[in-house]
Amino acid sequence: MIMKKSAYSEEEMLERIEAYFDCTLTDQEERNLRRDLATTTLRHPAIDEARALMGFACPPQTRKADKRGTAVRRLAKVASVAAAVAVLVSVTLFIAKSHGETEESTCYAYVDGRKVTDEAAVEAILRCSLREAGESEDQADMDMMADLAGVAGLVEIYESEKQLYF
Repeated sequence: MIMKKSAYSEEEMLERIEAYFDCTLTDQEERNLRRDLATTTLRHPAIDEARALMGFACPPQTRKADKRGTAVRRLAKVASVAAAVAVLVSVTLFIAKSHGETEESTCYAYVDGRKVTDEAAVEAILRCSLREAGESEDQADMDMMADLAGVAGLVEIYESEKQLYF
């Protein structure tokens, strides 16, 4: 739900709410009030109470982003790590082929500035990096699905309330 700046001042909105509870609004004025309450950024206890009584949940306060950032940023980070690993493997294979090396060639990697020449250790490092990237991607997918499920629930509630009153 997109919040918009109210076309009415806080005082005018409070007067319209009072008229609503006094049953002096026309059907059209009541529909307009419901629409305005659902989209206004005005904050006042009476406005929040009217929203609640009309079936509108107050929008949740925006929470500060956690240290990991949003799911989209996490997914982008995972994708960039996976791309870097893929480029590293591709470049290594290209260099090996371009030098005409055979299967007996030496496999090596640099880890923390040290050259590792043990082929089994290099493969273990590569497998570990790929596994970590996959786990991060799975966690980002789960976080994103949970966020979308929460939004879908709010949309369903809003739509069902909208059909009852509009």
